Amino acid sequence: MSKPVTIKLSDARLDFSSFRIKKVGADGVEIFVPSATRTLRVTVKKGCTVAFSEGSSIGSWIIESCFGPPVSTPGFAEQLVTVEDITDGTAILNLKIRRAR
Repeated sequence: MSKPVTIKLSDARLDFSSFRIKKVGADGVEIFVPSATRTLRVTVKKGCTVAFSEGSSIGSWIIESCFGPPVSTPGFAEQLVTVEDITDGTAILNLKIRRAR
């Protein structure tokens, strides 16, 4: 990746419509999520998964885990991003929506 990229999401269950990959480094992928309450920022390491979401009454949050999927937040849909691999500045991501329970 030679420049930042925005990934658009089409799932109406989420309170945001995109997130931005700012940088792919040897040790992780830097992700920004524009949010109504604040901008979320996290660097996700290879093999790890991050869940991010937003709720109007409780704000925005990020939950990261390197030991399987993060614990879900009851009542909210979450975007999961797993960094499967990083090679020569290119990251392979696995994207998944986790439905509200």
